[in-house]
Amino acid sequence: MDAPLIEPSDFDLVVIGTGLTESIVAAAAAKAGHSVLQLDPSDHYGGAWASLPLDELSGVLRDAGADVGALSGAASQPGQQPGLQLRSEPAAANDGEQEDSGLVPAAPGAAAAAGIRNAQVWRRTGADLGPVRQYCLDLAPKVAYGWGPAIQLLLGSGAHNYLEFKLVQGSYLLDAPGTGGAASPAAPVLRSVPSSRSEVFKDRHLSPVQKRCLMRFLKAAAEALEGEGPLKDAFGAQPIRELLAGQGLDVQLQQALLHGVLLLDSCPPCGGSAGGGGSGAHNDAGAMAASDALERLRMFVQSAGRYGSGTGPFLTPLYGCGELPQAFSRTAAVAGAVQVLRCGLAGLSFDEHTFSCDGVELASGQTIRCRQLAADASALADWLETFRPAMASRSTHRCCAVLDGPLVPGEQHSMIAVLPAAVAQAAGAGASSASTGTQVVRALALCSSTAVCPPGRHVLYLWADAGDAINSSSSSSAGQRASAADALLHALAVLADTTSLQADSSAPGSQGDAAAAAAELASSAEPSSSSGSGNGKPAVLWAAFYTQDSPQLVPAEQLAGPSSGRWPSNVALCPGPDSTVTMASAVEAAKDCYWQLFPPGDRGAGTAGAAAFPLDPRQPRDEAGAEDKGAEDGMAGAAAAAEDDAGSDDEALAALQAALQAARLGPGTAEGEKQQ
Repeated sequence: MDAPLIEPSDFDLVVIGTGLTESIVAAAAAKAGHSVLQLDPSDHYGGAWASLPLDELSGVLRDAGADVGALSGAASQPGQQPGLQLRSEPAAANDGEQEDSGLVPAAPGAAAAAGIRNAQVWRRTGADLGPVRQYCLDLAPKVAYGWGPAIQLLLGSGAHNYLEFKLVQGSYLLDAPGTGGAASPAAPVLRSVPSSRSEVFKDRHLSPVQKRCLMRFLKAAAEALEGEGPLKDAFGAQPIRELLAGQGLDVQLQQALLHGVLLLDSCPPCGGSAGGGGSGAHNDAGAMAASDALERLRMFVQSAGRYGSGTGPFLTPLYGCGELPQAFSRTAAVAGAVQVLRCGLAGLSFDEHTFSCDGVELASGQTIRCRQLAADASALADWLETFRPAMASRSTHRCCAVLDGPLVPGEQHSMIAVLPAAVAQAAGAGASSASTGTQVVRALALCSSTAVCPPGRHVLYLWADAGDAINSSSSSSAGQRASAADALLHALAVLADTTSLQADSSAPGSQGDAAAAAAELASSAEPSSSSGSGNGKPAVLWAAFYTQDSPQLVPAEQLAGPSSGRWPSNVALCPGPDSTVTMASAVEAAKDCYWQLFPPGDRGAGTAGAAAFPLDPRQPRDEAGAEDKGAEDGMAGAAAAAEDDAGSDDEALAALQAALQAARLGPGTAEGEKQQ
C-alpha cells in the first residue's frame, strides 16, 4: 500500500527522530509558532531513549549481535546446552495469560538507530521472568531532579500532564570498607547519601566529628549561594576536590559529596590520593571547577524535600524514561506539529550556493521542503560519512537486569554509586582493568510500582562512562575496545547474586571465564549496610550488557587544528543519551540545538531574548531571592526548603505533587491510563 502524502509539504523545521532531545526541539519550535514535521522510521517513540517490553528489547539486542535466549524460564531439554536457549513454542505466563516466549523481531537497523552494539544476554537457568509484555525496560535509564531542568520544561510546556513520577527512596554509595569498618576486606559497605540535615545526624556511618565537619561546610556553601559567608569567593576556578580537601573533609565525606550529591563519575585510580590524580578533567571528576559544582549543589538542595519533608531529590517516571519523549511529542502535536511514524529518510537536498539543506526526500518518495533540519546521528549517517565533519562519540556501557528482590531491603526504588574501590577489592588481583578502572558504576533499582516490571520482579540498571573518542570511527580508544560485560559484570556481582547466571555457549569471547569470576565474586562479596540486610542478595534472573554510542559534532573551538570536513549550518545534530545520571544534559543539548536553528531575535525564536526558551515556565522567578533562599533552607532543613521554594508555577507544581502522592499508592489503574 502506498504511503499517504504529507500535507502541507513545506515546513520551517523537519525533525528526524523521536528521542528526548529531538522531541524537545520539536515541541519548542512548535510552541514558538514554527511549522514542524517530526518523522521516525521506527514504529514507536523514543529512539535511543525508548522503553521496551522484554521481548522487544531482546529483539533489538539480537540485532546488535547478541545470541538471545528464551524469555520464559524452562529447564534445558536433553541435548541442549544449559543457560540461554532459543525457543519457538509459546510458554504459559504465571498469571494465566499466554505469553510468547519467542523474540519480537526488531525493525531493520533498530540497534544501530539506538546506538547499541556488542550486546550480550545472560540468564539464570530455569528462571521464571513472568509476563514479558509487562516490562518497560529503558535503553538509557536516568532520573530527574525534583526541581531540575527536565521538570521545569515539563511544567512550562504542559507535558507534565502526560506523566506520573515516583520518588527515588534512597541514594547510596557502595565502597570498600575503611580502616574503621567492621566488615571483612571482601565486604563492601553501603553508605547512605544524606539529603537533609536530619539525615546527616541519623547516619550511623559518620562519626560525630564528620557530621560537624559536613554541616559546617554545607552551611558555608549555603551562604556562598547568596554571595555571603567565608566561602563566598572560594567557589571559583579551582578544582572542587581541592576545595573540599582544604575545608578539612576526609575522603569518605569527599566521596559522598562528589559522587552522591554532585553526581560526578570518575575517581582517582584505586589506591591513589584523593586529592589529585587523573590526566585531565575528563579522567578526574575532582577537576570540575568549584563554581560549576556550586550550581549542581544548588539544584540538589532545591530538589531535596520539595515533595514533602524527608523526600529525596530524585524522581523516576512511571513506565520508564521513554515516556518523556512521548510527552514532549504530544506537546508538539498539540501546538500544531505533524508527526509520522514508520517514515524513514531517503535523501537530502542542498542549496548549491549556500550549502544549506532545503529539503528532505522520504522513503515513500515524497519531497518535503524545509528551512531547518534536526536529526539524530543514525538518521544522517550517510551524510556524516560524505561531509566528514569533526565528530566525537561518547560511549556508555550499560546493563539491564531482572532481579527477584529489591536491591536495598525495605526500599523499592534506590540509586547506588558503586565506587571503583568496592569492585576492585571484591574482584581481587585477577580482575581486569576494564572492570576495576576509575569510573563510578551507577545503579538504579526499580520495582513493579513504577510499572516497569511484573509484580514480584525488580529491574536493576547499571551504567558507566566508556570514554570519548574524536573521529571515533577508528575505534582506537580503550572505551571502544572493552565490552560492557567486562566493565559491569563484577559490579553486578557485588550488588546481586550472579551464581547460575550463564551466557550462550555460542557467544564469542571469554564469557565463560567472566561468568565463573562473577560466581566466585558473588559467593564472597556481600555488601553490608546500615539497614542490617544480612547475607542475602537478590538473584539475577536475566541480564543484558551492551554499549551505547552517542555521536555528536565537535565545536570548532574544541579542535586542535582546522577540520577538513564541513557541515550545513541549518542542520542540527541531536546527541543521544550520555552516561550522566540525570536528564539535565539532554535538556541542555536540546536548547543548544534549538538556538542553533532559531537564534534569539529571529521570528518566533522568543520575545525576550536568549533566556526565553519557548518551553521554559512563563512565570518569571526571582532567582536571587526565592531560589537562593530555598537553597539555604535546604541545607538547614529540607522541610522548610520545600515550603519556601513553591513560589511560582503553583498550579503546575500542585499537579505534579498530586501525581506523586497518587503514585505512592501503587500503579492502581495505571495500565488502563497507559492504554488511553
